[in-house]
Amino acid sequence: MKFLPQSFTRPLVKGLCAALAGWLAISVVAIVPASANTNDDLRKIRERIKQAAYELEVATAKVQRISGELQTVQRKLPAAKKKLSEARTRLQRAQIADREATAQVKAAQSHLESVTSQVKLTEAKLAATEQRIGQIARNLYIHGSLSTVEVVLESTDPNDFTQRLAVTQAYTRSQNSSLARLLDSQGELNSLRGEALRTRSEVSRLKAEARQKLLERRAATSAAQAAEAEVSSLIKRRQIALSDAEEDREVVKREYEELKEEQQRLEEIARRESRGYTGPEFTGEMLWPVAGAGITSGPGIRVHPIYGYRACHAGVDMGARTGTPILAAASGRVAEVAYLSGYGNTVIITHGSGISTLYAHMSRFGVGKGDQVAKGDTIGFVGSTGRSTGPHLHFEVRVDGAPYDPLGWFGGSKQRVSC
Repeated sequence: MKFLPQSFTRPLVKGLCAALAGWLAISVVAIVPASANTNDDLRKIRERIKQAAYELEVATAKVQRISGELQTVQRKLPAAKKKLSEARTRLQRAQIADREATAQVKAAQSHLESVTSQVKLTEAKLAATEQRIGQIARNLYIHGSLSTVEVVLESTDPNDFTQRLAVTQAYTRSQNSSLARLLDSQGELNSLRGEALRTRSEVSRLKAEARQKLLERRAATSAAQAAEAEVSSLIKRRQIALSDAEEDREVVKREYEELKEEQQRLEEIARRESRGYTGPEFTGEMLWPVAGAGITSGPGIRVHPIYGYRACHAGVDMGARTGTPILAAASGRVAEVAYLSGYGNTVIITHGSGISTLYAHMSRFGVGKGDQVAKGDTIGFVGSTGRSTGPHLHFEVRVDGAPYDPLGWFGGSKQRVSC
């Protein structure tokens, strides 16, 4: 038998309908009223059972949807949170890189402005020097050559000589100084122009890098926003699913209590029928009740993942398709054929020596109460009645009414189910 505490895929069951269906079915099997002897009464009861079964099916479908949603969210949320963390880290790095690139561009542009300003100053200085040299050249042209030889030859007296020599030396010094400044200015200008060219190239490169960093930052921002939206969406979906599940808290609790009562009832039936058994004694060997079916769930405690309610899974589940024949594990007498809200369509067979077997969730029965069956006889067919999320057989072995691990009769150790 499968029920919710084993995983999120086990139903949270909106069980008022399930309880109704179980009560109606049990009342028909165990306590048929006197008025049900007429065909009309029997028809009405069958209609009630059919309606209750339909309502149970609708409720179970809703529960399966909620459980599936929770399972999907729980599976996706850790990866989404990790993705968001990584996206935020990338965004932080991209923001830092963007700021650094912007600062580098700003610094390079500032340096370029400084170099450009120096170029303009040097060009102005060069122009002034060239103008000074031109003035000297014009003066030389106007006043004629002032070479030292001409000064000596044309001097009329020592004073004239001294004056002419002083003028010549002054022109020479001025010309030499201007030429030196001109050369220096030209060299400085060439150097500054080269630096300005390199700086412009560097500014262009840094701007391109900054544009790329900006694009990376925008992409990282979009990725972080998308990751955050995904996490928010998953959390919202989880909250909605949990809210829907919260509505079923008391219902689920009642169903757990009902399941305990059903198990106690089954224990009493198995104990009572074993005492009254008069058929052949059990040989100790059993046949696997669904040929080729594997085990999908074993015995043990089941804990509700949200509310923490505890329930006992008293047997093993075998996965198989709806309609697959279910075989008697050993020869014996059919002690019970009933519909139980948790177990669905259920058959109990007693085999003697205090041993009985239980087969639950059948789609339909193949035997009636009191029938004698041989090992391997078809006693019903696999289904998904009762609290079940899919077609399977729930199989139990009981000794003096107490549930034991069925695998003890198929090579395992015979241990009582400890729950």
